[in-house]
Amino acid sequence: MYLGLKFCSDITMSIITRLLSSNGISLDNPLCTFPGSSWNDDFDTGRMSGCFMIFSMGGVIEHSSNLHDPVDLSSAGAEYNEACLACMATAHLKQFLEDLELFYNA
Repeated sequence: MYLGLKFCSDITMSIITRLLSSNGISLDNPLCTFPGSSWNDDFDTGRMSGCFMIFSMGGVIEHSSNLHDPVDLSSAGAEYNEACLACMATAHLKQFLEDLELFYNA
């Protein structure tokens, strides 16, 4: 069995673009981030689990999945914490790509 990642030079050909465009979402930015979380997963400690995926040119370039230390009092707080982590990771990647001169602002 052969597995691999496919990065497309034409983002309109990527599978994630086709999936999102079928739902009316466009990918005009070179980086696209999807965060998500689940509140009160660990019943003993009340901690939440969260994850995010960052796509570029149709392929995943960074992901994170973990059980967070702060105990949130609501699912909105859990989503907010994960969105903040995803934004920080996206900002770091954007800065890294700008340093490599691979990031073009549209």
